[in-house]
Order: sequence, then structure tokens, then C-alpha cells
Amino acid sequence: MMHPIPTTTETAPLRSSAASSVAGGHRVGLDLLRGVAAVFVMLHHAEFFYGLAGFWAHGYIAVDFFFLLSGFVLAIRYEGAMREGLRARTFLALRIRRLWPTMAMGIVLGAAVCWLDGVPITALAVQTLVQLCFMPVFAGRFQVFPLNGVQWSLLVEFVANAVHATLLYRLTTRVCAALLLPTAAGLFLLVYREHSLAIGDVGHTWYAGFVRVAFSYLCGIVLGRWWQSRAVGASSLAAPERRSLAGRWRSTVSLVALPLVLWLGASSIGSLRYFDPVIVTLVFPPLVWLAAHATLSPALTQVAGRLGAISYPLYALHLPLIRAGEMVGEGRSSVVLAAIRLVTLAVAVVAAWQWAVWTERRARAAANAPSASKTGHLAQA
Repeated sequence: MMHPIPTTTETAPLRSSAASSVAGGHRVGLDLLRGVAAVFVMLHHAEFFYGLAGFWAHGYIAVDFFFLLSGFVLAIRYEGAMREGLRARTFLALRIRRLWPTMAMGIVLGAAVCWLDGVPITALAVQTLVQLCFMPVFAGRFQVFPLNGVQWSLLVEFVANAVHATLLYRLTTRVCAALLLPTAAGLFLLVYREHSLAIGDVGHTWYAGFVRVAFSYLCGIVLGRWWQSRAVGASSLAAPERRSLAGRWRSTVSLVALPLVLWLGASSIGSLRYFDPVIVTLVFPPLVWLAAHATLSPALTQVAGRLGAISYPLYALHLPLIRAGEMVGEGRSSVVLAAIRLVTLAVAVVAAWQWAVWTERRARAAANAPSASKTGHLAQA
């Protein structure tokens, strides 16, 4: 039931230039964590389908991490343009053009798996059309997007994007920071009511998705504005050969902290009732801040770029592929089933990479077209 998203620069990291990364409003350290988080989401869902021990039991909070990254990157990339006249509908059109095709492919894959599983074609066609239009279906404890369960988080992020483009960019940083307290309180109230943040993807808890995105996306905006105001711009960060000890320390901490936090979820610490909101409100924000200021070695920069590139495609495509793998492995011996599951996860990663490469080629072709405009370049974020 993961998002998102991250979901803001899903193919831009294929361009390895550090300078262009800064100019594009994101850092390679964020790409690295975005990719790692997407892999954790896949492992979290794999555990659920495979009936394994909950080593990644709290992997669902990666969705809140993606919301945080999204607010951070979009604030840096777009708020200046918004203040200069970028219309909300134009911004939302850019977001849809960037994110919809990949999720549409995930929906189609989900529909194909359901068809192979015997779902009537007429009902399946209607549900596919409904989900392609991002219309949730409310049915109690069933998923609001049954063909691809992760889609819920894309919808709530689109809503956050709309609020950002119509209201939040007008608010001062101080006001946005003040709003963090009530939105954080909302997360704790959610856990008090529902016992964890593993909610938002089914009908009776769908409202929780908006509470979850409210804090993390807003916190990302605040961090993004602070990042810019600290004069940590392209001129000071574009040269990877000037790596400092502090930059390497930040990269090490940020790289180790995210896996450690999610692994803690499988320990006795993870059983604490308010583990989820504490991590989301007190650990994830400084982690993003460190990653944004981290400096990676050339080799790790390449790895980060590739992980960042596959993060959103992997997020959007892995769930139906895991379901398909389970259908293939049904009734097989334990050894064969284990092999099929490993191959399935590898196929998901390869499929995500191939989709990222294809999407990048399309983006470059559009940018190089004679009719390319400033809006076209903004769409690369």
C-alpha cells in the first residue's frame, strides 16, 4: 500500500551530471534514498504475499517518506515559477503528464493479472477505465484501487499538488512551519484510532491518506524553502570533486539511517504503538535534510542515479508482477516456488529500469522537439 513517490523525478536521475541535478531541484543523495525506499516497499509487499516473517513489517511508512521528498523537490523546482505566474492547472497538467503514464501501465498490468485469474472481462474493463481516471471505488475494507493497490497514494499526492499550487505557495514559510504541529498531531490521532499508519488504501480508512500526506508534504515544502534560503545552491554544490568530510559523513548517515529505521520496525521497538508517527515526524525530516546536503563518490552517484530512476516505475509496477509470480508458483514445490519468487522480484527491477529508460528517451525527444517550450523543460522535474 505504498506510494509514493515519490515520485517527483523518476527519470531525471538518468542524466548523471551533478550540476543538472542541482539545477533540477534535487540531489543525488535524495535519489539514492528514493530508490532504496522503493525497494523496501517491494520487499514489504513481497513479505505480505509470500506469508513470510515481518522483517519489513513497517515498510508502509516509506509512503510518508515519499510524500516528504515530493514536497521538498517540488518546492525547490516550482515555487519560483508559481510566484511568477505558473498557473495551477498548468502545474497539475505537468504532474499528470509526468506520473500518469507509469501508473497507467501498472493498472493495465494489474488488469491483465486479474483477467488471467478469471475475473469477468466486462467488469474488468469497467474497473480499468475507472482506475485510469483515478476514481476510487469505496467498498468497506476492500482496496479503493483493486487493480493496483498503490494508486491511492498517487491520488492523495495529486490533491496535495493542487493545494500547493493554489494555496501553499502563497503562504510564508513561518505559516507553513506553524501548520506542521496540527498536521503532526493528526498523525498521532490516526494511530490512536487505527493503531498504525498502515492505512489509507481501503475504503473505510481512505480519509487517512489525506492526513498522512498533509504533514509529510508540507514538511517537505518547509525543508525545501530552508534549503534554498541557506544559499546551498547550484554554484556551491555542482562540483562533486570538491567533496568535503562533512558531505561524506552526511551521505553515510543518510544511507544507513533509512534501512536501520525500517529494520527497527521488525524489532520489539516497532511494536510500540506510536513508532510510526515518531519516525515520520522526528526521523524522516532530518534524514531528508542530511541526504540533500550529502556528497557521494562518483561511483555511488551512478548507483544513486539508477536507483532514483527506477524508484517510481518499481513502485508502480511491482505489485501486479508479484501477484503474477504467485499465480505461476501456485502448487509448485517449495524450492521451485522460492526460485519463482526471486525471479519475480528481479523481473520487477528490470521492468522498472526498462520503463525508466524508455520514459527518459521520450522526455528527451519532447525536450528537443522544435515546439519545446519553457513548460516542456519544467515537465522534466
